Amino acid sequence: MYALIINPISGNGRGKRELPRVEALLRRESVPYRTFVAESAVEARTYARQAVEENMTGVIAVGGDGTLFEVINGLAGSELTLLFACCGTGNDFIKTLRLPKDPVEALRAQLHAPISRIDIGRMNEVYFLNVSGTGFDVDVLRHAEAYKQTHKGLGVYLRGVRDAIRSFRPLEARVGFDGAEAQPRRFTIISIGNGQYIGGGMRAVPTAQVNDGFFDVVITRPIPR
Repeated sequence: MYALIINPISGNGRGKRELPRVEALLRRESVPYRTFVAESAVEARTYARQAVEENMTGVIAVGGDGTLFEVINGLAGSELTLLFACCGTGNDFIKTLRLPKDPVEALRAQLHAPISRIDIGRMNEVYFLNVSGTGFDVDVLRHAEAYKQTHKGLGVYLRGVRDAIRSFRPLEARVGFDGAEAQPRRFTIISIGNGQYIGGGMRAVPTAQVNDGFFDVVITRPIPR
C-alpha cells in the first residue's frame, strides 16, 4: 500500500489537475494506494510520517520540489520507497534524474524501473534532497515566493532575480573541508549539491550526482551587480 500525498496548490494548481491522471495510472498498474491531501507543508510531512508508522510500502508525492522536501523529512530514517509525480513550479530535482517532464510519464518510468538508493543530505538537523546553500540564490527564492500565485515556471525566478539584485549584499562565512580550519571569506553563493538544478532549471552544481555518496560544493566570490 502506497500513501499518495498530493499538494493541490503546487505549480499554481497543477498538482490538483494532474491527480486524476496519476490515479488512473495507478489503477492501470494495479498499485494499491490511499490518497492524502496536504493542505500545508506541515501536513505533507505528517502524512509521510504516518506512512512510516503504518509500515506502508512507500510514498508517491504529487507536487513540486517543496513537497518532496517535506516528504523526505517525514521519511528519513525509514526503508520506505519514494516515487514522485512532479507538478511544481520548477521541478528541479527530476532534471538531475533525467525523468520525463510529464509527471505521469515520469511516474510510469519509476514504476517500471528497479528500486535504487539515492543520497540525501542533512543541514542543521533538516534533510534535503537536492541542493542546500546560502547567498544570492536563496535571496532570489525568497523574493520569488511572492510571484508563484500569478506567474509560472522560469518567469517566477527571473522576477526573483530582479528583486534580489536590488537588495543583496555578499555574505561572510568560513568554508572548510575534511576538518581543515578555514578563514572568514566573503561570498555571493555557497551551494552544496546532491542534485544539480535550482530555480527552475539553473544548473548550479553541474557535477553533482544523487547516488555517489558525495556532495559537490560550488562557491562564488563577491561580484558586482
